[in-house]
Amino acid sequence: MDKYKVIEIIGEGSFGRVFRATEKQTGNTVALKLIPKVSHSDREISSMRSEFKIQKELSHPNIVRKTGLVN
Repeated sequence: MDKYKVIEIIGEGSFGRVFRATEKQTGNTVALKLIPKVSHSDREISSMRSEFKIQKELSHPNIVRKTGLVN
């Protein structure tokens, strides 16, 4: 998160919030989806894994790739 300056919240879902942010080094505007580390039920974890899989397969010039956060 040190690489970004959060500007505002732009959305909220079942598992977290999406923020508009600026990448400090480039000045590019990005969206950051933050999912808090709290206890989740097995069903919620399963849903999150499905969402992660879908997001991982997305390809768009405006999607910032950050690896190593989730196994």
